[in-house]
This record gives sequence, structure tokens and C-alpha cells, in this order.
Amino acid sequence: MDLKSKILRLSLLLNLGLVLIMLNSGLLNMIKSSNKKRITKVEHSLFLYDRRFYNFPKKTNIVMLGDSITQNIVWNDLLDRSDIANRGVGGNSTLDILNRLDQVYILNPQICFVMGGINDLTEHGSVEETFTNLEKIIEDLKQHHIIPIIQSTLFSRDTDDTNFKVFRLDQLLKEYCMKNSFEYLDLNSILSKDNTLIALYAKDQVHLNDKGYQLWGKYLLPVIKKYGF
Repeated sequence: MDLKSKILRLSLLLNLGLVLIMLNSGLLNMIKSSNKKRITKVEHSLFLYDRRFYNFPKKTNIVMLGDSITQNIVWNDLLDRSDIANRGVGGNSTLDILNRLDQVYILNPQICFVMGGINDLTEHGSVEETFTNLEKIIEDLKQHHIIPIIQSTLFSRDTDDTNFKVFRLDQLLKEYCMKNSFEYLDLNSILSKDNTLIALYAKDQVHLNDKGYQLWGKYLLPVIKKYGF
């Protein structure tokens, strides 16, 4: 093979290598882009969540499950424990919570405190549909041998018909829990008055301030103790 042929062959090999590198790079970017889109759709993936709250205790006995009202406190600090996993996610509806129960099951807890519904009701969701989702959450937890402890949906400070819906939802939850021997905690009995969240415990129209969380925490302590934790 003469020198000219060798140079031509080397040039072809180099060009082929360059093409392969470009294709590989493009494919990699496509995969990364695809994964990014897939992860983005899972809006509250474990890997995207703020690790200050979405913690992974060495041993999880208790899970706090809900929306931003549950999310916005470090439960282990509040209750002076190290075995609580916070699985509250801001903006979650009851359907969102239902669809991410695997995030609870992977922790294999003994108890799961459940609160949800305010986002459904403020976004014009029906009481009946919200209750049905909560019922499915409770039954699903039970089937996975986790003790569900249901907490009342908190009243807000809004003056629209949201609190009337909250009242109806809590009545359904209370009746359901009594009928099926589930523990029901009426948090509104300590945090609300006249079907309205008490201003002293409110950070805004819906969320709690430090005083509200302190009161909630004290309410939970004897319940946790009752279950041997």
C-alpha cells in the first residue's frame, strides 16, 4: 500500500471515529434529556426533594405523610426523636399522596400519620372525591401492615366556603375511622375555633407557625407513646 493510500485510509478512519464520537455524544445528550424530562414529571421525586425535611433515618418507625403543612417542620427536632421520616410534600393533593405511597413503603415504618385534603378543597375539589382518596390511602397502608393514624384536615383562615368543606370532610373521616377502628386525631380541637384556624397558630391563611407546631407536637406525644414508640 503506497503512502497516498495509507493517508487516505487514516483520514477515513479518523473521520469515522469523529462521526462515532459525535453520535455517541448526541445519544448521551438525548438520554440525559429524556431522563431529565422523566424526572421532572415526577415532581416530588425523593432525589429532588429538600433533604432538610425529606430525611432517611437509620430506622424509621414513624412516617408523617401529607402536604406542606406536614412538610414545613423537622419532626425529629419537634418531638425529640430520630426515627421519624417526613414525607410531606408542598402542593400535594390527596391523589398525589396516594400515588406516591411507595415512598412510605420503602421505609417499612410501623406507624403513618396521615393528613391531607386542604389543597383539594381550595382548588375546588369535591369533598367526596377527597374523602375517597384518603380512604384509599388508609386502606393501602393497612394492607402493607402499617398502622394508619388519621389526622383531621385543618381549617384555614379563609372566609370562603373552604372551611365548610373541611368540616364535611372531617365528619366523613371521623365516621369512617370509628366504623373501621382506625385512630382519628381531631387537631382542629386544639388549633381551631368556630371552624377557623386560630390566628395565634397561623403563619398565613393555611400554614402553621412555630406555636402551632409546638401544640401539634404535644398532642402527638401520648399517641406515639400509646403505640409503644
